[in-house]
Amino acid sequence: RDLIATLFGRFEQRMLGLLRADIGDDAGIEDAWLFLHLVFEVIAEYRFIYRDLTELCSRDRGLAQRVRAILKLSLGTADGLLRALQTSGQFEASADAREALVRSIVLVSSYWISFDQVLEPDCEPRPDRAAWQVMSLVSPFLLGEARIQFDAIATAYRS
Repeated sequence: RDLIATLFGRFEQRMLGLLRADIGDDAGIEDAWLFLHLVFEVIAEYRFIYRDLTELCSRDRGLAQRVRAILKLSLGTADGLLRALQTSGQFEASADAREALVRSIVLVSSYWISFDQVLEPDCEPRPDRAAWQVMSLVSPFLLGEARIQFDAIATAYRS
């Protein structure tokens, strides 16, 4: 239990550092992609947390609160990133569509590693594939140059 608490503390510190970083109003598609890749690298490093998140949280109420706080901050960060893209004219979605997209982003971000490890049990986690998967959720809402940038980055990530 002490080991889990220590490792979770390290994970939490790294995630909070990323999630609290100032995105800025001029964030672009490349910024979003890099941010996601960095988040997924941390998740891959601390993947034991995500293997059975429900079980881990049911054993320790304090840990469950900390996980909830990270998830709530993740929702806020994803919304902030989409708002920045919308403000800069790179993204267009209604408030309802953006809210649904934010939840989908955090959902996929939270469970991609379990999916990947069941699908390919002998492979290492692929943060690049997770970033591509999340950005694929965003891509239908991208406009103009942002869509062109997405296609170029997606092609690079798939090759």
